[in-house]
This record gives sequence, C-alpha cells and structure tokens, in this order.
Amino acid sequence: IVARGGGKVVGVLNGSTADGASIRQQTYASRASQQWRITVNAEGFHRLTNVNSGKSLDVSNWSQDAINLTQWTAHAGTNQQ
Repeated sequence: IVARGGGKVVGVLNGSTADGASIRQQTYASRASQQWRITVNAEGFHRLTNVNSGKSLDVSNWSQDAINLTQWTAHAGTNQQ
C-alpha cells in the first residue's frame, strides 16, 4: 500500500509479528512486513493481512477522531473490515 502524496508504504514497525504491533508509514525496503494481502468476505468488506506476520490490519479505538493502526490476530470485529 503506497501513499499517493509521499510515496511511503504501510508497514509493521520493526517487522514485528506480535499482536498490537504498530503500523507506520515507511520508506519502501521490499520487506514482507510492508506487503499486504487483501481478501473480501461474504458481506463485501475487505480485510488486509500482513504477509510477514499473517495478522490483520486493526483500527484501535475506531470511534475516536485520532486512531492507531495495529496488527492483530484476525477476528470478526468491524475494526478489521
């Protein structure tokens, strides 16, 4: 996933495979932790799964204006869709 404005990619901080690891914009370095698999569920919602960790992109505190993106083991929550 590449930011159109700055050319940075979305990656897991320090290539972590842990639940709760932070997601950050990074300079592209061809790492698996900067690659994402996109799948669509039966309802048509998308899930982004990190290639390195196998964990899903997760929006923490999604009801607030300022959010943190982390990775987490996949579950049925709407914060991963």
